[in-house]
Amino acid sequence: MIKLVPKLVILTNGEKIISMLGELTDDNGEKLCLISKCPLVLTMNTTEETVDSKPQYILNFTKWVPFSDELEFKIAYSSVTTICDVSEEVLKVYIERYGEYLDLEENQEVSEVNELTN
Repeated sequence: MIKLVPKLVILTNGEKIISMLGELTDDNGEKLCLISKCPLVLTMNTTEETVDSKPQYILNFTKWVPFSDELEFKIAYSSVTTICDVSEEVLKVYIERYGEYLDLEENQEVSEVNELTN
């Protein structure tokens, strides 16, 4: 079984996706590619509203591969520029909206999910 953890992935084409990410290996443990479960493209737009003179943002999640019913995808290492942890605020929204597809344990808290990445 592949251990999947929430990560933000920046692809070589500039797309930023959030997903449950793991590594597919062969029988010898050699890494073959990344496995991405429930990948969503993240985009952020500013609103005209401000709070304490700071602009406010709307975070949008859209399906990475909108014309497929698949939930898991293989991603070549050569397609990735950066992999990093997801901010707690973004992760919380991701889990609230898409948790049913992520195979998280029932009632698992965001802080517990963050612990998986460390």
